[in-house]
Amino acid sequence: MPNFETNPDLKLLGTETAFDFGAEVMAVEKTKKFLQIYKFHIGDTGPKTPEPIINTAIQALKDKQTKYAHFQGYLQVRANIAKHWTKTRGVEIKPENIIPGVKHFIKIVIDLIAKSGLTPPLSMEEVEEKVEKIKNKYF
Repeated sequence: MPNFETNPDLKLLGTETAFDFGAEVMAVEKTKKFLQIYKFHIGDTGPKTPEPIINTAIQALKDKQTKYAHFQGYLQVRANIAKHWTKTRGVEIKPENIIPGVKHFIKIVIDLIAKSGLTPPLSMEEVEEKVEKIKNKYF
């Protein structure tokens, strides 16, 4: 396994808790305390899945391609991401530095917004605006 450190706060995220957390979100929604709640715990709730992706998924199931990938993701994909980031960011990045998943990213964004002193966003436009301000300040 690659030798890298992760933020100890990531342990606070636990494992897949979307179903348990969903009940808490529903209780908060009923209070009508917030204009909008972003439900990161349930994944993408956006546009419908395009037909070609549905057909490919159905064929994969028929072909018994139902195994999980390695927990670190596919090496070739991580290698391509590392190569692209190394080229576009001017910093050497190795495939073992690429960690798949979004939980850690969501936490980083929330932490950055909280630590920046900005008020919590109320819309996606505000999220984008606040993330831009943070990028300009720290990067």
